[in-house]
Amino acid sequence: MLYKINFLVNGISHANLVEASNIELAKSFFIKEHLDGDATRLVEIKENNESYKPGQPCWKVPDDWKVKVLWFSRHEMTTDQKKALGACEINQINRTIGSAYELKEEIEQSDIVAIVAPIGLQQQFLSIAGNKPVIMAVNDRILIPTEDGKDKVSFKFVKWERIKKIEVVKEDFNL
Repeated sequence: MLYKINFLVNGISHANLVEASNIELAKSFFIKEHLDGDATRLVEIKENNESYKPGQPCWKVPDDWKVKVLWFSRHEMTTDQKKALGACEINQINRTIGSAYELKEEIEQSDIVAIVAPIGLQQQFLSIAGNKPVIMAVNDRILIPTEDGKDKVSFKFVKWERIKKIEVVKEDFNL
């Protein structure tokens, strides 16, 4: 797939094309390799529906280039979850933390932050990650009957969702 990337250099808008298997891979590659890791210079990325103009810079993401994913979970990432992310290098952190700030360095070294965490930690991950995607898996919960009558629980991956914002809204409660 070909993606058009609009970005800034010294306040002047530029556009390049990137060939990659998915939009996140194109974005991560371009930010790291052509914007010196400065995601704030990226203005927009979208599928390119225009014809290629001769002389327009076009980059191909190398086959061995991988998105770096921080996976914060007690469980291994499933095959379906990995497949949905495409070519990636997964750094799993499987330990209890009091604060996401304990993982600040690992978050900064990642392109995508995938988490299984309570809402308070989710907010911290969002804050530290800045413009990087913080994602969570959506799963279907499946009950499997067993011979002893106690259902076994299984989970089937559906999709990844990006956490954009966490907001708690309260009101007085009266009976």
